Amino acid sequence: QEDLWIAFEGKIYCCTQYAAYHPGGVSQLMRGAGKDATELFMKVHPWVNLDYILSDKCLVGYLIHEPA
Repeated sequence: QEDLWIAFEGKIYCCTQYAAYHPGGVSQLMRGAGKDATELFMKVHPWVNLDYILSDKCLVGYLIHEPA
């Protein structure tokens, strides 16, 4: 929880500061920690605009898929 990042739709967000404000609590946010949480996020609340909420302060980079 001291270094919480989540990938969503190809973008990487550092959610460490946001964790205390997540409506579902830290434990729910941790379900997507350290991985691409796009599918999980869309199952739980597809109506939420994550870019609008997190991009300004939490966006740290982009996922790059390397060929296998």
